[in-house]
Amino acid sequence: MTTNGATVGAAEATRKFGTRGLSVWGGRVNEEYLNALMSWPTAARVYKEMQDDSVIGAGLDAVKLPLLAAEFDVVPGGDTPGDEEAATFLWDNMNQMRGQTWRSHVQDMLE
Repeated sequence: MTTNGATVGAAEATRKFGTRGLSVWGGRVNEEYLNALMSWPTAARVYKEMQDDSVIGAGLDAVKLPLLAAEFDVVPGGDTPGDEEAATFLWDNMNQMRGQTWRSHVQDMLE
């Protein structure tokens, strides 16, 4: 068999290379197209640059703005006293945070 002008044997032409499946280490899939996204400090910088891009920023705003405009309410999951107590607990925590409102907390989470 000839490849690029060089003669290659059948064994060489049909040898296997690479591996199948995903690269998993420590229970995490380590497949990433961009090497800059493999380590967290570098990835944070890349994500910040992406967020500052006008097209990506507009897409993020399209997701964030409806969430910021939403009214948040707590509804008990059932009719039991435990459900009512859990709903009251959650409502109290959402509306009695120290130093910020629930809306500002949501805004911080989305940034």
